[in-house]
Amino acid sequence: MAAYEAYLLGLPRYSQLGNRAMKPGIRGVGHLLDAMGHPQRQLRCVHIAGTNGKGSTAAMIAAIAQSAGLRTALFTSPHLIRMNERIRINGRSVKDAVLNDAVRCHRATFDRLQPSFFEAITALAFLCFAEAEVELAVIETGLGGRLDATNIIQPAVSVITQIALDHESTLGSTLPEIAQEKGGIIKRGVPVVARPEQPEVRETLQALACARGAPWEDPGTVSSRGASTRLRTPVRSYRSVRLGMPGRHQQCNALLALRAAELAVEELASDASCALEGLARTTQLTGLRGRLQQLQAHPKVILDVAHNPASIRAALAHASGRGAVYVVFGLMRDKNLAAIAQLLATHAAWVFTCDLNSPRAWPSELLARKLAERGVPIGGFGPLEGIWAQVCRTVRPNDTILICGSHYLAGDFLSRNETDPLALCV
Repeated sequence: MAAYEAYLLGLPRYSQLGNRAMKPGIRGVGHLLDAMGHPQRQLRCVHIAGTNGKGSTAAMIAAIAQSAGLRTALFTSPHLIRMNERIRINGRSVKDAVLNDAVRCHRATFDRLQPSFFEAITALAFLCFAEAEVELAVIETGLGGRLDATNIIQPAVSVITQIALDHESTLGSTLPEIAQEKGGIIKRGVPVVARPEQPEVRETLQALACARGAPWEDPGTVSSRGASTRLRTPVRSYRSVRLGMPGRHQQCNALLALRAAELAVEELASDASCALEGLARTTQLTGLRGRLQQLQAHPKVILDVAHNPASIRAALAHASGRGAVYVVFGLMRDKNLAAIAQLLATHAAWVFTCDLNSPRAWPSELLARKLAERGVPIGGFGPLEGIWAQVCRTVRPNDTILICGSHYLAGDFLSRNETDPLALCV
């Protein structure tokens, strides 16, 4: 573990403490950035909030900008394996040595101000991006928007992806309440790109945009026939678009990304080919993982970070095919267990629950019992290694294994396969 990781992991983290780790608002990160010389003011940014799809949309925007030749930064959360995955420039994680130097240089400030983990990593990202003289920084919020540490930036474009129920104890128990929090990134005079599915969400976001004098940018329309996708924005029609990220839900994310890029990347006005390249090669250009990532074909093994009802519904729809579906599953206690159980039961998927390395997670045995009480077929429970071996003994070539439920589970699976591979099913 690098020195900066050891230090930052000692700060209060939401992943371990939940709401007790949060320091809502931008005052704390503002003090950090004051001491660092306000690096965020040197950045041209696109700011992204939403419940589902914001990581994918952020990566697509960054990939388009990279394809246009811009030195592009990408800040996402959480990480799957290494902390520096959150801070990328042209698809490469910032080097450990750079972050070690930054923490060492500003250690006294961190010790004095006692920021949360997310405040510290956000400030470090802005510092790294400014020192690297990036031409566009694509910034994903952590949780919410209005009180998120990233909301200290003044972006060129704001983007709000799909809104769904999640983190209700923090953001609100209704869609308009959550939209109000996510819409907190809308700034006066800054264009906001959004295409809400629900009328009440659209009404909430449009009211915020109107109150702040932010131009509302409807991104356009999506149509598809077979494997061919057509995206039409207010300025151009893009035919035969190939999306490098699987899943029908990525079409809407791609439309949002495309319109945001048209507003933020001047090069698109004269050359649409960079947009097509970026959308086709998003994962290769940005290094984003865990979005319906296919690890094997026969049987099919799919890894996804879906962790709320809306995203798990999309993952299950993508995984359904000719054979049986086996779900390797872990879940945090703050998720809507009843709604997720109903989805799993409806798809008649065999579920194997795993222990996660977080005090906020359901123990696998208790989670299995809770799901079984709601009609979900349970195949087993326990540590990932044992569960994976059990699934591999059960699955047939035409079946599908879906690994989902938590970023922790996705990260654990990927890290184990990088160091001492969990043998993929044969």
